Amino acid sequence: MIIDFRIRPPYKSFMNLGIIKGWQKGLEPDPRKMKPTGFERRFVPSVAEGSLELMVKEMDAAGITHGVIMGRRTNNPVYGDADNADVYELAERYPGRFFGFGGIAPTSPAALEEMEHCAKSTASRAFPLTRVGVLRPFREQTLPWNRLWNWRNSLA
Repeated sequence: MIIDFRIRPPYKSFMNLGIIKGWQKGLEPDPRKMKPTGFERRFVPSVAEGSLELMVKEMDAAGITHGVIMGRRTNNPVYGDADNADVYELAERYPGRFFGFGGIAPTSPAALEEMEHCAKSTASRAFPLTRVGVLRPFREQTLPWNRLWNWRNSLA
């Protein structure tokens, strides 16, 4: 069993992610101008064609049995957001193949409400906290840790 924990499917809001746009544009041929994150990037046919079905075939060919799809809330247009509804639509479309994690903007005042909404409407219990594209730094007082912890404990 191989699980890919960073699936970025060519699907709806995921097509607006910075990394997807980068794959679609192609790599800079001059290594002196290439971004450091581009050196190992390869052409991905499913992304170029925007085909979810082709992505599943690519996974099969690579022996990837399961994928974790993560929502993303950065509120930063450079990095892009992936809508939680799209995550769970894919998890329902391919039951047992894809598993969804809800995405939240960790410094957002609405983070807890978004987590509660995802938990109630999609049964998600996993929410990665990503700093990518977060415009404000994490500070203890900016995150509702106690509210999040109490809410998490109430799910048990």
